[in-house]
Amino acid sequence: MSQTSEIKSRLDIVALVSGYLKLEKSGINFKARCPFHSEKTPSFYVSPSRDSWHCFGCSKGGDIFAFIMEIDGVEFPEALRTLAERTGVALKEFSHEAHSEKSRLMSIIDDATKFFEVNLDGADDVKEYLTQRGVLPESISRFRVGFAPDSWRATGEHLARNGYTAEEIDKAGLSVQGSRGPYDRFRSRIIFPLEDATGRVIGFGGRIFEAAQTRGAVGAPTSPVASVGAKYINTPQTTLYDKSRFLYGLGKAKSNIHHHKRVVVVEGYMDCIMSHQAGVTNTVAVSGTAITDAHMSILRRLTDTAVFSFDVDTAGVEASRRAVGLAVRHDFHIRIVQIEGGKDPADIVVQSPERWRAFVEGAVESIAFFLKRASAGFSPSDPMAKKKIGEEILPLIADLPNEIEKSHWVSELSRVLGIREDALLRELGKYRAGSTETPSFVKEANVAPQVVQSRKAKLEERIAGFLLLEPRLASFGDLPQRHECALASAGEIFSVLTKRPSSATIEEILSELSEDVRGTANRYLLEAEISAEHISGLDGEFANLLHAWRELSIKDKLTRLREEISQLERVGDREASNVLMSEFQALTTHLAVSINYLNYGDQKNKK
Repeated sequence: MSQTSEIKSRLDIVALVSGYLKLEKSGINFKARCPFHSEKTPSFYVSPSRDSWHCFGCSKGGDIFAFIMEIDGVEFPEALRTLAERTGVALKEFSHEAHSEKSRLMSIIDDATKFFEVNLDGADDVKEYLTQRGVLPESISRFRVGFAPDSWRATGEHLARNGYTAEEIDKAGLSVQGSRGPYDRFRSRIIFPLEDATGRVIGFGGRIFEAAQTRGAVGAPTSPVASVGAKYINTPQTTLYDKSRFLYGLGKAKSNIHHHKRVVVVEGYMDCIMSHQAGVTNTVAVSGTAITDAHMSILRRLTDTAVFSFDVDTAGVEASRRAVGLAVRHDFHIRIVQIEGGKDPADIVVQSPERWRAFVEGAVESIAFFLKRASAGFSPSDPMAKKKIGEEILPLIADLPNEIEKSHWVSELSRVLGIREDALLRELGKYRAGSTETPSFVKEANVAPQVVQSRKAKLEERIAGFLLLEPRLASFGDLPQRHECALASAGEIFSVLTKRPSSATIEEILSELSEDVRGTANRYLLEAEISAEHISGLDGEFANLLHAWRELSIKDKLTRLREEISQLERVGDREASNVLMSEFQALTTHLAVSINYLNYGDQKNKK
């Protein structure tokens, strides 16, 4: 038995997926709202009999490995390793991965993490600073906080001694190329290891340590602290680290986000650590970037409620507005933490962990937050102030997906401004219509255009699914031929089924399909399985599908023949034109018979 098969045999797919989603029984299967796209009606199904899952809304699907790859945003080797650890399967066949570039980079990052941790142990002034900031030793240990020495090349030299090349160190984002060669990217900095969703470090964030300015550099003629730059720096974009998709603390917060059914999003590493320390363990932080559409997609897989706590300065408020605009696109319930006095979450936790928890519990609906800010100091007699508040709030209302919510906030804005609701509704219509006045933070996120599938292709999927579910249906005959099909996958399935006896098992049929088509066939099968639960007569439904497909196929042929006949007549080839005309008339007769059959079937079903 292969290792992937052994892992599958030990792990129930329903148990795995239910650790991430709330599943409901649906016949012999289970369903949920899809974690990979926004939807109100469940279209995500898990089939325990097939050991597979599929979403009929976004078309994603597969086995347990595909689910972990999607939900955690990792590649197959990481998904394999995660599930192997969960099931206790020892990985042997994949030991060659240790020599791959990605695994090599992971090894360098892990080595550097340990190096920074050891350096923090010996830096009493840094530990004293963290203590003053309220960070407890257990939080330092849990988040693996470290320290990069006040040196130009200490980290690089340590890694070189452990067998890593200068090129590898550079690819891991740990060095910078200077005129005299590479030097350490992180110097005189408190280090925050950046862990992925599975808990492995993929990069670093570094905060400058001010006290370093009073100390001499180690191994350099002058202190490098003057050259370390910004207050915070992060690992640059690497094979492992993508800041537009990375959320600090996600690996530790994931299970708690599921448990609490909401996520708290803050801006900084310290805010995240201190929030966890205060017991708000469903907290994550953005890492060196504004919140992105990818961030919201990742979080939407885990919950439908987001609580934002950004800085209360102008930049922080704009960041909150942008986050709200993106969150609405992903159908989140959105709330914002109200912190007065310019404090950030870390400051609040130092003063009182209980107070921070109360702030999170008391988070208000997003429009209430912005309306309160916009109307602070508002003069009811100032028409320009009313106009300005309307311009700030109406785009947010227009972006709401629910008409009842929109109506509520129009009424509330009407009350605050002393303006008639009908006037506000007329202004709201400008934003609904996609006016160019709509601010950028509420504009529709760019999404790839979806391919519109033809009716013929949809029929082929249905026919193939029912045939896989009930191979005996192949005895109806007149199955689509491979060359006639709109879908290559369906054509291959039909080709295999026509050669197999009706007693063939699904395993035997799937084994004869190409690897690419096998996964598609499982999706067709799952969809047929779900549909069959709501069909009283499978044979009649299948016969109607076949005839409907044949009718579309004949119409396609008639269209092609009509074009060919027109071309032949234009060049004066009457003989060839007459041959095609005879074929055209025969097909027209065949089509009429097919339509009559379907009409008869419809009348019979109605009776």
